[in-house]
Amino acid sequence: MTLRSENGKKDGNGIKVLGRYGWPSILVNHSDLDELDGESLFRRQCPVCEHGVLLVCRNQQTFELEADDYCVYCGQHVEYLDIGRLRRMDMGLEESDE
Repeated sequence: MTLRSENGKKDGNGIKVLGRYGWPSILVNHSDLDELDGESLFRRQCPVCEHGVLLVCRNQQTFELEADDYCVYCGQHVEYLDIGRLRRMDMGLEESDE
């Protein structure tokens, strides 16, 4: 099965895949990424593609912010190096720099 393909392409099973799904992770600091809008503390622009959004995922059982995230447009996987700071901000224990 081929996971690396361009947007709109299909993998070996005929399933449409995102362009960067399956590529190596990118290590980033959430605080270094461009803010997407003023409405969300966590939503950021993807560092790889111009249309992508990183939403910061939550654990489905605990609702804690996850260190792993994916761009909703290109599928690029990112890992937040500053996830501890994000979790403290989410709990109201730390102020945002913005």
